[in-house]
Amino acid sequence: MRRLDLLVSGWFLGGYAAVHGVKKLFGAFAGHGLEAMAAGFGSIGLRSPKAMATSARLSQRS
Repeated sequence: MRRLDLLVSGWFLGGYAAVHGVKKLFGAFAGHGLEAMAAGFGSIGLRSPKAMATSARLSQRS
């Protein structure tokens, strides 16, 4: 029974993390998306804000 609990918990948390990543990276599910993050990076003076935002989003754990 404990393994079933862990399996269901893993599915739930994994699904949550996947939706969170899609929301942040692509702007799905009413997220702000990559363009908003790139604009924020540009406003603080980072060079190549689009590349920096892409790198940050792809390397983010959740």
